[in-house]
Amino acid sequence: IESMKKIGMDEEEREGVFMVLSAILHLGNVEFDSQYGGEGAEIRNIEDSFSIACDLLKVNVQKMEQATIR
Repeated sequence: IESMKKIGMDEEEREGVFMVLSAILHLGNVEFDSQYGGEGAEIRNIEDSFSIACDLLKVNVQKMEQATIR
């Protein structure tokens, strides 16, 4: 945090960095199941890590799901 302050990042910018980092870490916990003989996928734990990541990124869960599994 001190390094971020030294380069001139204000509190809002630092908070944004930590929110994106947290979202990325949550996305790393997302689990997928294959569908259609391996040609498709669905998110297994959409209510957990995936929805938390979407909240942190301020994106719609359904739209993010469609973008992720296409």
